[in-house]
Amino acid sequence: MLNVVLLNKEDFKTLSPLEIVGQTASVCYNTKTDKKGLKRIGLNVLRSHHGSPQRGVIFRFKVEGWNLPLKTQLFRYQVGSYYNEISRRRVKVKESDYYIPDSLKELYTPEEIELFKNIWDVCYETYDLLYKIKTQSLDKNNPEDKKLIERYKETLRFLLPQMQSTDFVWMVSLEELIHIFNERRCIEAQPEWQEFLDLVEKEILEIEPDLKEFLVAGCYKCAHPCKYYKKRWWENKNTDLMVKS
Repeated sequence: MLNVVLLNKEDFKTLSPLEIVGQTASVCYNTKTDKKGLKRIGLNVLRSHHGSPQRGVIFRFKVEGWNLPLKTQLFRYQVGSYYNEISRRRVKVKESDYYIPDSLKELYTPEEIELFKNIWDVCYETYDLLYKIKTQSLDKNNPEDKKLIERYKETLRFLLPQMQSTDFVWMVSLEELIHIFNERRCIEAQPEWQEFLDLVEKEILEIEPDLKEFLVAGCYKCAHPCKYYKKRWWENKNTDLMVKS
């Protein structure tokens, strides 16, 4: 099951993300103000797309149970993002470490979805069996054997399909986070992205509700949204999706 937790909420007890942005930006104008003024400056900075003050706000997330293909897409964001992923050389994959998206229900019957699970079961059974055969005579406390055990875990993971899930810590600046939302909130992105970003947004808004207006698809902020966005608004009759000119 996908889970996202913001690990460094305590970092924002003294100053919120927007107040940090405002504090950084206020140096440009040698401005002295209270916390309310800092937040106002922070909002103005984001609305004017002034990037550099946003880079000093770093969020650190623990992501558990996400799938490999989308993790690869996320890891392509390198500027302002940093990652540390669970090592499958040192940590053996568990039988429960797989991810079948709910969105498959829109495309496949329950019987067909069961085939996905069957593939995982067969692959994992082979992975686990070979691991036990190759390591049963090895001593984990022996340095040479320990290296060999890690090598088996490292190579046997090639038996596992793309539905294998993974855990990682993701550190990202506010500027890059907004950029990712602008691109991946698009309804043309994979549905699994929306599930992930919903959880990220929930964690962020707990500490800074005023960031909500920025965690949106890029075309939300322009006067001429793409046809997909307009179609979504029209179908949902949702005024919250209307573009603010």
